[in-house]
Amino acid sequence: YDLKKNCGEGERSLKILSNDKINRSVNLYCQSSTNLKKIIVESSVDLIITDPPFGDNVQYAELSDFFLVWLSPHLNKLFPGLIQSSQAPKTLEAVSNRARQPGNNSSGEKKADKMYDRLLTLCWQESYRILKSNGIMAFTFHHDKDSAWINVLESLFKSGFVIESVFPIRSDATKGDSDFGAKKIEFDIVHVCKKRSGETEDIFWATLRRKIVDSVRSHSLLLAQHRASGLHLADLEVIIRGEALSKYSMHYGKVKRNLAGDLVTIKEILLEANNIAQVMLQHSKMEKVPDLIDPETKIFFSLFRDGPSIEINAARKRLKGIGLNLEELVKFGWVTVTKSDDTKIAAIGRISERWTSLSRKRNLVSDFDQAHFAVNCCLGGKQLDGKPADLESWIESNYKSILPSVIPLLKYMESNHFGADYKQPIAMAYRTIERTLNKIKESDGEFKKVSDQLSLFDSIKEE
Repeated sequence: YDLKKNCGEGERSLKILSNDKINRSVNLYCQSSTNLKKIIVESSVDLIITDPPFGDNVQYAELSDFFLVWLSPHLNKLFPGLIQSSQAPKTLEAVSNRARQPGNNSSGEKKADKMYDRLLTLCWQESYRILKSNGIMAFTFHHDKDSAWINVLESLFKSGFVIESVFPIRSDATKGDSDFGAKKIEFDIVHVCKKRSGETEDIFWATLRRKIVDSVRSHSLLLAQHRASGLHLADLEVIIRGEALSKYSMHYGKVKRNLAGDLVTIKEILLEANNIAQVMLQHSKMEKVPDLIDPETKIFFSLFRDGPSIEINAARKRLKGIGLNLEELVKFGWVTVTKSDDTKIAAIGRISERWTSLSRKRNLVSDFDQAHFAVNCCLGGKQLDGKPADLESWIESNYKSILPSVIPLLKYMESNHFGADYKQPIAMAYRTIERTLNKIKESDGEFKKVSDQLSLFDSIKEE
């Protein structure tokens, strides 16, 4: 094959013949990779290289219909009966196509996305079946939406793969001014994977996060050299993301947020990887946000770091590429959007106005919601299940679900504009939580053991 050589700035690349020998003992098959049992036996392949479809990025079969019209008459002359349909096969095409699978299922999920996930998982499972125990699978990712990446990774991990490493490479985004294809993405991401060996072990998120940070720190000199040599910050973030995904994939489905067993999702891992990258790569130091708090909460604090409100277009720019958008924050109830002099403003939602929605939730999953619930209990005048809201009683019934980040989160809010109108109830809330949890530790040995482990979590410090 030919290799391209960059001749210098402003000059076109030249093609150089590699003079590699041609291997003529090659079998080429054209079929769905959801089932390869008839042609490839189990554990017989050393290397799999693939560039799978990503969500709804490109509708390959529909594009092929256009070429099929032109090619079929000529191909059928050379190979009679080769093409017997006027359209390309689409039944097993692993893409998200809302025209072919419209609407949502009973769980509110898009049917097209679920079909894509099912077919892609079948492809990964076949890859797992045919790959040798020490074999390697490498694939690229290039999509500007985190949701597409999350779907691919979820499917990959469910199929039994772990990520060994991740490499950023320059993508086609630098070529041309067209909006087609990977124009919006600055880099492709090459994932190198292996088959998971043995059973995954349970691990608490605080412990895993510390391992990720320690691993990234161990490569800090290499990252600094890459940055000095001109590697883009986005590429360095990809490397750090890869480290987080690698560690997470080894414990997929077993990463616990708390003693109650609530699991950390891939989206949360990606968000937290972004936060770790920002802390370790930024030159300027922001006011220190507690390390242990949820990634969504950190993003919220970063969005409003300059004050309690921000112009909506500026908010969207600040959130771009992070993995969490403004609409999601509004849906959480954390942000309100108002209009002032024909300008839309995003503002921090008032804690007291969140009680109705918080008190109706069966499970308060995020530390931000748990903190707001606690503050509301201390405001007075709130009703919970027909009785005056009592924070201590609620903690005694739900202590296994309370996240260790809630107390440092409340203390952080007390010290700045995030809790400006609620200083006294915030202080009352974290003191009540501390006092009640310490009392519970005296009677619940398992809770004390886990709490002590989580309290050993080391904060990230820039070196």
